[in-house]
Amino acid sequence: MNFNIHGGRVYPKGFISDVQRQEVKKSNKPTNDFKGIFKEKIAEKSEEISFSKHASLRVKEREIDITSEDISKLNEALDKAKDKGCKESVLIYKNNGFITNIKNRTVITVCNMKDSEGVITNIDSVLFV
Repeated sequence: MNFNIHGGRVYPKGFISDVQRQEVKKSNKPTNDFKGIFKEKIAEKSEEISFSKHASLRVKEREIDITSEDISKLNEALDKAKDKGCKESVLIYKNNGFITNIKNRTVITVCNMKDSEGVITNIDSVLFV
């Protein structure tokens, strides 16, 4: 009887070629590739409004209370602004101005409309929420 050595193991002649000829069955299970998961997470993340560090400091300094309902309304306003093609907008909500970057869904800064100087620059739209 003849033998083959493959990978440090001894096999009968013909065994290796038979094993190599067998087809590997493909699973019908969907694969969770990194690219797909990454795109899903980015899409989820991009749906939420976020506050820059500067905006967070302004909210705290000016003692502006923001609830989950407020966040929801601001998210809706961002969606409207995006649909209209806005880029930099001021969202007027509860006597506060939320200066936002629509593409990044980020609040850049927050001002109290009572205490502001009345001038806001570098915006292309205003939405009343």
